[in-house]
Amino acid sequence: MPPSHTTRGLFVRSFQSAVLALGEGDADVLERCRQVWAQHDTYVDSFQYPSRLQLEVLSVALEPLAARHGGPAQVLRLLGRRCVRDFLASHIGRALLVAAGSDAKRLLNHAPEAYRIAVNGGVHSLRWLGPNRCVWTMHRDFMPMPFQEGVILGLFEEARILGVTVCGRQLDTLEGEYDISWR
Repeated sequence: MPPSHTTRGLFVRSFQSAVLALGEGDADVLERCRQVWAQHDTYVDSFQYPSRLQLEVLSVALEPLAARHGGPAQVLRLLGRRCVRDFLASHIGRALLVAAGSDAKRLLNHAPEAYRIAVNGGVHSLRWLGPNRCVWTMHRDFMPMPFQEGVILGLFEEARILGVTVCGRQLDTLEGEYDISWR
């Protein structure tokens, strides 16, 4: 992963919190995760940190967490939901929710830009297939597809938009698209 691919401290801390919650009671996994996070003294919400930290944590935590929480895809979706929930509680996230209201199309139109604020390194685009359906394409994205599905689902949950379906499809190693529809 190139050093230019970074994540805001808010997401690193949110990711830490989610992993710690899912790994509660497993001292070995939590200690290995803490060793990865110890590469930095503290994580400041607005600072940028290497995105590889999250992938390093996944390399030590995913298998044991998956055994406890319904498999790797389920764990990744839970982590994605938690990270987006914490982002939406931030100043930028609250502004996104206020601007969108309960309008899913407006929410999604602003989401790629909000994502670029949070994560430096990927390219995101939307293609509208109808009034309640679009495809969100993520290029140069290092997070696993189920994690991003969780992010998208969590975005809709926090905006209280119901009847959402997200189906991810891997296009290439670092490229995926997410077919999103809602009622």
